[in-house]
Amino acid sequence: MGSRQFPRRPRPRDAHPPDRCHLARIHPRTSRVLPAFGHRRSRSDPDRRHGRAPHGVAGHGDQPGLAHALHARGSDRCRRRHRVRIAHAASARAGAAGVPPRGGSLRARQIERRIGGGAEVNTIHPTAVITGDVRLGERNVVGPFAVITGPVVIGDDNWIGAGAVIGAPPEVRSHPHPREEGEPAGNGVRIGDRTTIREYVQIHQGWKSETRIGDDVFLMNQVYVAHDGELGAGVTLASSVLLAGHVRIGAGANLGLGTSVHQFREIGRGSMVGMGSVVTTDLPPYAKAFGNPARVRGANVVGMERSGVEPALTDVLAVVYAGGVADLSSIPDREIRVAVEAWTARSGIAQ
Repeated sequence: MGSRQFPRRPRPRDAHPPDRCHLARIHPRTSRVLPAFGHRRSRSDPDRRHGRAPHGVAGHGDQPGLAHALHARGSDRCRRRHRVRIAHAASARAGAAGVPPRGGSLRARQIERRIGGGAEVNTIHPTAVITGDVRLGERNVVGPFAVITGPVVIGDDNWIGAGAVIGAPPEVRSHPHPREEGEPAGNGVRIGDRTTIREYVQIHQGWKSETRIGDDVFLMNQVYVAHDGELGAGVTLASSVLLAGHVRIGAGANLGLGTSVHQFREIGRGSMVGMGSVVTTDLPPYAKAFGNPARVRGANVVGMERSGVEPALTDVLAVVYAGGVADLSSIPDREIRVAVEAWTARSGIAQ
């Protein structure tokens, strides 16, 4: 005669039955949480019958200093308490060993400290390396494993991503590289306000003068800015853009993915350069260029409209960049007029 099956009574969520408790401990060298004692083991298991933990996992009486892990049906509060306890213990062990902490969330491992006497703190990841004369403004964020080597001046509200390198010595064969920590690496780097520097960006020290990054600049991952470069306000450099030494980028210019710019070249304000281009000559303001080598293919009409450029100037530049003839003396901005005249002279376009 078979046994009668009765429906199981629902167990409350917060109930912690002793026979379903499992234990965990922290490895003394690696700070890893070892596998927990299985709560679904068979009742015929000799280790379970005699109250022993399975091989390789310590029980209550085997070794002191063990932390209770989650119960099979433990509450959310128990789970949170356990994770925090394990994270803190792992961080303490790693810190005692002289290595960066491994446990806990990014928020738990961040530190805040004042540099440069700012009124508000900068958030600097504990793995970031800052040496030499580095002056930070306020409310800056420096990500993990970023390296900043002075002399460097950074304004306010900037975001520096993981692995970014700011202030490395200029890549000039004759330039002496520093031998000791804190020794000046070059003529300095100056970064404005509200600039975003994504992962693995490299900005090198100035050689003849400072390397300058303006306000509201957006540098995507793996951008390279060599010594003595100068980026105006609002410049956008897409991923893997390479700027050689002494390159100047005008305000609001946008360089596409993988663009390379030869040394001593200048790209005018508001220009748009297509991805993969190789810039070997100066580009005038508000030009649209692409190719290898890059050539002016027209005017950046959309960029001029967004920048609030007067329609009269937009019409003149559109005609000139298309190879037509226009009265350049009607351009009120002297800087733009001189740059356009120089470009037309190089291009052989008679005006």
